[in-house]
Amino acid sequence: MPDRVVIADSPPNARRAGQAVTPGPQAGVMLLEALIALVLLAVGLLGIAAVMLNGARYSTDAQFRSVAMIEVSSMVDRIRQNPGAIASYLGSHTTDPENLPNCDPTAASAETDLACWRRDLALDLPPGSVAEIALAAGNEYTISVQWNDRDAQSHAVRYRFEP
Repeated sequence: MPDRVVIADSPPNARRAGQAVTPGPQAGVMLLEALIALVLLAVGLLGIAAVMLNGARYSTDAQFRSVAMIEVSSMVDRIRQNPGAIASYLGSHTTDPENLPNCDPTAASAETDLACWRRDLALDLPPGSVAEIALAAGNEYTISVQWNDRDAQSHAVRYRFEP
């Protein structure tokens, strides 16, 4: 019995010499999946960046609010230590980091207290911040500190006290 040689047929999409491969029904799906994954990754990264920027903004606002409250508390203590000159503390005070007032913390006077306070506010808060000490009602006084953030949004801390 002679040996039989069986030649297997090639698959339908096999490339034969001189023939182009015809794309099947799945052609280009991998590229489309990669593009969709890239778009989803970009959206996710933009979301992360937005969260980080908002976190930085809120952190800076919290820092300024804390500094303002510390400075207000400091002025309340200074006024309570010098109750005879309380009228000298009243008024509006603008901070200017370009023209820092001279401050001698060893001298005990309302003018020195205000100069040191304005200097501290100018060094710790954004330029143009405004502080005001006013008589509210009766024997109550109000100290308010106002500043603008980098988006020109106004923030303020107000504190009422009796000396």
